[in-house]
Amino acid sequence: MRSMVSCMVDEGWEKTLTGLPKEIYEFWKRKLRPLGYHIRYHIVDYPGGMPGDVAITLSWG
Repeated sequence: MRSMVSCMVDEGWEKTLTGLPKEIYEFWKRKLRPLGYHIRYHIVDYPGGMPGDVAITLSWG
């Protein structure tokens, strides 16, 4: 199940962001995306079977 969840992307997910994750996303969209950077948000652990911590990865190329 974990691999299936990590591959699923709900359209409009970025509209649910708040706080610092939202600020990071908006900075990426405004400044880094035009330079060819990519952003990925993914859940890194599942305590008690529920989504827990989220990692944000920037990449380019």
